[in-house]
Amino acid sequence: MSLYLSRIVLDPRRRWTATILRNSQAAHAFALTPFAGTRAENQVLHHLNAPAHQEPVLLIQSASPPDWERANPNLGIRPTVKDITAFHAGLRAGQKLRFRLIAAPTRTSPGGFPGRERGTRLPLLDPDAQTAWLTRRTEGACAIDTLVVLPHGKRSGWQSTSRDDVYELENKHGPRTITHNQVSYSGVLTIRDPDELRALAAVGIGPGKAYGCGLLALAHLTQNPGPTDGRADRHASALYARG
Repeated sequence: MSLYLSRIVLDPRRRWTATILRNSQAAHAFALTPFAGTRAENQVLHHLNAPAHQEPVLLIQSASPPDWERANPNLGIRPTVKDITAFHAGLRAGQKLRFRLIAAPTRTSPGGFPGRERGTRLPLLDPDAQTAWLTRRTEGACAIDTLVVLPHGKRSGWQSTSRDDVYELENKHGPRTITHNQVSYSGVLTIRDPDELRALAAVGIGPGKAYGCGLLALAHLTQNPGPTDGRADRHASALYARG
């Protein structure tokens, strides 16, 4: 499978940047801009990193090559696109990698709402439970050697009820929103099953994939970077540039 990574430094002076930062549905719609078809058809995942006092960065991973000419030229974006297929194809058992993941770990409450067959997803707020959630999701693919778990805040957006991204903002209860409690995972892993790790990286980890969760950024080990400073994304981009 081919994989591509687009890296976009967002200009905070532009109005649409503020919209993306504020509304996860807007970020989802923007991430689909360079693709024909749905998110699932193109296996699109995105990751928004907006540290304080720095320009926000949007990563968009896809199984289809992005066509940024489809985007509105007035947006003024200058994406860097890397073909990361060779990097993922070269993964091997026993290899150690740095990783970073923004995810929405949840548990299912049995019963759910009246008239609903499935249980309700509730966010995991305890760091030990968040760690156990990631371990369960990845145990077949890799062993996690070191791990830092940090809160990443809440991301909210309007619920879309249209395949054409026409947002239905009102129902009988008023405005409808989707909120994800995001958690930042970073550290070092050792690959157990390269094929399973490739599959996790391609399809994403956990719920909320349309809203900025689930993209697993991988990179070779480097000597000095700390696991919590958000630099895994930049190291991954540099690594992919070398193929």
